[in-house]
Amino acid sequence: MIKDFDGKVAVITGGASGIGLSLAYAFANRGMKIVLADINKIALEKASSDLSKKGVEIETLVVDVSDPKQVESLANIAYERFGKVNILCNNAGVGGGGPAHLLEMGNWNWTLGANLFGVIAGIRYFLNRMFESKEPCHIVNTASVAGHLAGEGGPYSASKFAVVSISEMLVQNCFNTNIGVSVLCPGLVNTNIIANVFPLSANLTDFYRPSAEEAEAGRPFLENFMNLLRQGMNPDKVAEMVIHSIQNDIFYIMTHPKYMNLIKARFDRIVDDCKRLREKFPTTIEEGEESYIFKDKTLDFSISYPKRLKQVNPAPNTNQVFAASNDFLQDFQLSVTKIGSNIILENTTQTVAKVLEGVGTDVKIISDKQINLEDGTIAREGEIEYQRLGSINILSHHISVMKDDKWIRSSIYAHPSMFDDDLRNIGRSLKFNVPIPEIQ
Repeated sequence: MIKDFDGKVAVITGGASGIGLSLAYAFANRGMKIVLADINKIALEKASSDLSKKGVEIETLVVDVSDPKQVESLANIAYERFGKVNILCNNAGVGGGGPAHLLEMGNWNWTLGANLFGVIAGIRYFLNRMFESKEPCHIVNTASVAGHLAGEGGPYSASKFAVVSISEMLVQNCFNTNIGVSVLCPGLVNTNIIANVFPLSANLTDFYRPSAEEAEAGRPFLENFMNLLRQGMNPDKVAEMVIHSIQNDIFYIMTHPKYMNLIKARFDRIVDDCKRLREKFPTTIEEGEESYIFKDKTLDFSISYPKRLKQVNPAPNTNQVFAASNDFLQDFQLSVTKIGSNIILENTTQTVAKVLEGVGTDVKIISDKQINLEDGTIAREGEIEYQRLGSINILSHHISVMKDDKWIRSSIYAHPSMFDDDLRNIGRSLKFNVPIPEIQ
């Protein structure tokens, strides 16, 4: 994460007004060099002049982020001028909406081109260079509260939902690297995003525009919304929230907490609908569910696992000898490791926890005890909770046995809500020196 901004470089798309311009000033006030990109040449020149008068080192470029080649040029110019980029704000965006049955493909292409594919292009042309630089870096993708709550602006909400999803993917890809990720989800902010729709889309074809009668009928609604925007949050405050989030590795930048209950209500609806569907189509585990048996002939041990877990390929470049999964929501892994000089049975849970720190955060040992397996073999049973890739809560269950200079470990990973004794008993079914008939 970035704590000190002085001397670092920020690239901001949509940087000549609104949130983007406020970000430029917030970064500049902390000693950063700025690369501003915007589609509005006049506004961009004014922003550049004002910042230059304050002694800010600045580079500007007129960019339409819906054109990947222009975003690629932006990256090239930024690195040629300053040699590095520490903060990328994929901030450029447009409004856009209307009744779904009236919208033309041009409406969708225009809004998604800027709001979604502009973000994708930013990631495409900056991410690898950020990795290679080894510098502390951070990417901020501007979505919206509309990326969590669908409204009447169909293309706008669709683009922002996608930006949230891409950011959730990106933060996992960048876990434990030199790059942090945040997704900015503002509510109403005092910007020109709606006023800019009309001049920016004036020359577009295959584009729905309301007729004069429709525009007049909708004028009160538009005026009301514009008034609400003018009373919205000051973009300078949003910029300070972004600064704080970069410094403290906050992923979701939710500027307006009043929307949280509405977002929760959406997820409650998803859960309720799932329950209603399950009433008609129940998902149950039948008593006496058929089990499969994995047999390792070399070390003469076996383990049983339920039929609902499907055998998959063990992870490459690991010590896994067997793996099974249930739609990637429940993972069972069986590994055999040569015992090192510092590995003893009593320390195996702590050793696994150390390994998990490389793929997760908030690693906590929940339990760690010695048990006897069904055949009398002494084993170590441990449970560890952590956030995988810094974002997904996982509970892992481990049974460890030391035998013939080998560490044999069964590991089960699942979300805590999906964990039960049926899963734990898979690991506990480990047996040694028991003849198992070959499965035909």
